[in-house]
Amino acid sequence: MSVKSVKHVLEYVAFGLLSLVVQMLPVKAVQVIGSSLGGLAYRMLGSRRAITLDNLAKGLPELTPERRIDVAREVFRGIATSFLEVLWFPRLSPRPS
Repeated sequence: MSVKSVKHVLEYVAFGLLSLVVQMLPVKAVQVIGSSLGGLAYRMLGSRRAITLDNLAKGLPELTPERRIDVAREVFRGIATSFLEVLWFPRLSPRPS
């Protein structure tokens, strides 16, 4: 098995475990964790943060730099929260007819 294949298997297993853990939590906890992870990602992923801030400057030039930072941080939080909520979806039950 190649190194690339092993990496893919490990990513698959990690994703599956994350999905199982998320499904055991109440949705409010999933949302809080997602928001926290998004805030952490904003701080740690400097190149992605810079791209986001640049895009906001180009797309919304009327915003102050401080407001663009606030919006960018909320974007990261929102994306992480949405990602974890999607992993939580299998826990939903169908609506009764």
